[in-house]
Amino acid sequence: MVVTISVICLLTFGTLFFSVNAITLRIFSRTKLQEAFKANKKDNFVEQIVADTEKLVLTCSSYRLILNLLILLFLLMAFTSDRQASIPLYL
Repeated sequence: MVVTISVICLLTFGTLFFSVNAITLRIFSRTKLQEAFKANKKDNFVEQIVADTEKLVLTCSSYRLILNLLILLFLLMAFTSDRQASIPLYL
């Protein structure tokens, strides 16, 4: 049971990570991105990120969906395993 709850917490943090990334990729400012990369002397990455923004958003959303499904499966597993363990106690 403790392992299941730990896995659910880890999956929740993963879902949070990918949802924040997806939102950030949808609303980023190209000029601020160029300034940030220019400050770090990596100007060539800006065009690559801008060109692949839709693919990155789709990837983050897909990972978020997969992690949400895993959370639901682990919650279902936690509730069913708890119920099976407690039924013989009352009989």
